[in-house]
Amino acid sequence: MATGKPLTRSAQLTPFSHDHHEGLLFVWKIREGLRKNVSLQVINDFINWFWKNHLEAHFRAEEQSFVSHFAPDDLLITKMITEHDAVRGLVDRVPGNSYDDIASLATILHDHIRFEERELFPYIEKKLTEKELDEMRGNLEHEISCSSEWHNEFWK
Repeated sequence: MATGKPLTRSAQLTPFSHDHHEGLLFVWKIREGLRKNVSLQVINDFINWFWKNHLEAHFRAEEQSFVSHFAPDDLLITKMITEHDAVRGLVDRVPGNSYDDIASLATILHDHIRFEERELFPYIEKKLTEKELDEMRGNLEHEISCSSEWHNEFWK
């Protein structure tokens, strides 16, 4: 339930939350491209670029950071992995994605980011010790970054 208040995030998970902002911006750009009837090729190229330069590393960092701290059948961790796999499945189809596939990708990723911010991260912050959170952050500082820029601003 949205309260209008910004979510407070531990310092250890803040890099992931910053990434989530980039992910939501990515979703917005895709939706703008769809609204403006930008060609499938351009949007699929953008999806592929974002995956290779940002999202793939983000997913890997989350999985490497979080999974080892929880039981294999933990419901929220399992949900995270299932949703990552759903996004991977749509990205793997690039450049064969249709407009419907792209719209689905945007929705799945948007909802996934909201799930992580509103449910998974508070759960992690509650379940892990400060030391475990610190170790996790130490392992990801170098992992999350976008190494190149996209220059076709099709969403404008």
